[in-house]
Amino acid sequence: MKQFILMIGLVFAFALSAADLPKCEDSESTLSHIEGKWELANDIIKSMHGEAIAAVFTTGEITFTKDDAVLTLFSALEAEGKCAHFAGMFSMKFVEDGKAEALSSPFAIVEYKGNWAIMHEERGFKGGDHIHDMHPFITSFANAIADKNDVLFIGGDNADEPQLAFKRAK
Repeated sequence: MKQFILMIGLVFAFALSAADLPKCEDSESTLSHIEGKWELANDIIKSMHGEAIAAVFTTGEITFTKDDAVLTLFSALEAEGKCAHFAGMFSMKFVEDGKAEALSSPFAIVEYKGNWAIMHEERGFKGGDHIHDMHPFITSFANAIADKNDVLFIGGDNADEPQLAFKRAK
């Protein structure tokens, strides 16, 4: 009987420690509108950062799909007091310096160092045990009157790195 009670206690403790990243109260915020396909907006990148940066990324697209089931992979963020504004899967295809690249990963949008960030793991995400196992893309979103005119900005893991601009795919 003691073994059974101990086993039940361990199962309960494990269930509590492996909690999903909670959804934020404002999970239907503007950031939830990123779902869908986006295309690289070189005209905006060129006006923001100049010809040199725009020439590095010649083409690209990113697709976001909502899937709250991935929240279980981000329990390390919950331990940091984070909550998800939006979560799911993304896939990105782009050409950087003439070389085709692709990336696909579960993601969660959280507040990170005072900015919104798409948290993911670049190389085969299996769920991080610590926030440092994850990689952020600093993100901002310009919500237009007509959805087709929305602009999504995605940068590196620091706010001072250049951001790429994406427009909704037609």
